[in-house]
Amino acid sequence: MKRKKKQLKLFNNFLIPIIVTGIILFFSLKPSKADYYIKDDSEILKPIIPKATLYLSYDDGILCFINGSLIVNVLEEYHPNKYWNRQLDVYKYLKKGLNLIACQVSNGDGNSGKSGGNFDAELVVSGEKIFSRGKASTCSTNTTWRYYGSGGSTLYPLRGVNGESWYQTNYSDSNWNFGIAPFGEGNWAKSCTKGILKKAPDDAWFRKWFNITNLQIYNNNFEQSLVPINNLPDYPKPILIRLGENPQVDMSQVYITKSQRPVISGLVKYNSRVKIYIDGKYDGSAKVQNGEKSGTANFYYYPDLKGRRHTYFAVAQSNATAELSFPSKLITFDIK
Repeated sequence: MKRKKKQLKLFNNFLIPIIVTGIILFFSLKPSKADYYIKDDSEILKPIIPKATLYLSYDDGILCFINGSLIVNVLEEYHPNKYWNRQLDVYKYLKKGLNLIACQVSNGDGNSGKSGGNFDAELVVSGEKIFSRGKASTCSTNTTWRYYGSGGSTLYPLRGVNGESWYQTNYSDSNWNFGIAPFGEGNWAKSCTKGILKKAPDDAWFRKWFNITNLQIYNNNFEQSLVPINNLPDYPKPILIRLGENPQVDMSQVYITKSQRPVISGLVKYNSRVKIYIDGKYDGSAKVQNGEKSGTANFYYYPDLKGRRHTYFAVAQSNATAELSFPSKLITFDIK
């Protein structure tokens, strides 16, 4: 009898407050402010726009174009080069097939640079290096660029026969030199191509063609899947409670689990389905245990994972009306 009383006391003092708190949190959730929500369940939080990052190292200022579109203009900057001075999201400027990047580096011309300059760059699209930075220890021909300029000169490249500018795709750079990155003689940095960016004031211009074969194109149907917010169904999103060994998860940290099938659990509105997304892709439907009296239900799911770091979120859908909720919070975790 004493043992049962202790168990009951534990239940009253510990478990009931957690359950009640969860229910209160659940019904207090409102969809976050937005102009649109996504109508088609298959589109929710897909990686619509893959990441494309351009890394730039330069001394002192730089101006760059991709396929003729200006992506950065900071010619007035004054600083030594480092890896990296600047990182830019350039996905929207890219296209499948051949692309052109064209950059001007200014050393003491329009900024206060006083000695030599430098230039190097790298492009990574969806985790793949499209072109790599140079390494002075190897001076690999895989890091070649066309370049124009000479030490101590600010002479601008001549226009093409039809008036084309140096950064345009139809400009002919056949009379430019070939060089291997990194370029320049500034900041005591080792370089593979010297004789340019040698002593301020001087400028140098660079062009490079590169090919992208695996670029994911914008989903043409995405705009058709957007619905104005005034038509938004007010359907509660799931509350994520547990990931493997970690109870009461939130977005404040990266969680650790030892299992490649860590249990994912939480609360959802009664009579709902719960869809689980791992690393931005639909992974499967959770098992839902309805609790009609409370108006909520428990759900749990066991993903089958490979690799180390993952993210997950959940989406609720009404069994009665097929209404969709906004996605839950996003949880990041490592398998160790």
